[in-house]
Amino acid sequence: MGPLACRSDVVAPPGSGRAAVLRERLLRVLGEQPVTALHVDLAGVTFVDCCGVGALVAVRDVAVRAGIQMRVDHLQRIVRMVLEEVGLLGAFTGPVDGPRPGSESPPLTA
Repeated sequence: MGPLACRSDVVAPPGSGRAAVLRERLLRVLGEQPVTALHVDLAGVTFVDCCGVGALVAVRDVAVRAGIQMRVDHLQRIVRMVLEEVGLLGAFTGPVDGPRPGSESPPLTA
């Protein structure tokens, strides 16, 4: 049986007012589902601020500690630019192809 993946669609920008909600919902998914990969679809997100980036970093760190890979997909141009500017684009858009023995992603800092 292959690894289980969970997909979560985000339809509103995770700005300061929504970042906590995004973080809590994604953490709940990680806690409730036995998955090895979490794909977060950001197609509906047209803006992200530092709070939104911080929420994504917090969820990724929890996922990494649990052995779960996390990837964000379908980035709008501005969201891609923000993640690239803060040096996190590769951490969030790299391939998710199952855990590799002996390779652990380091925690990120926002």
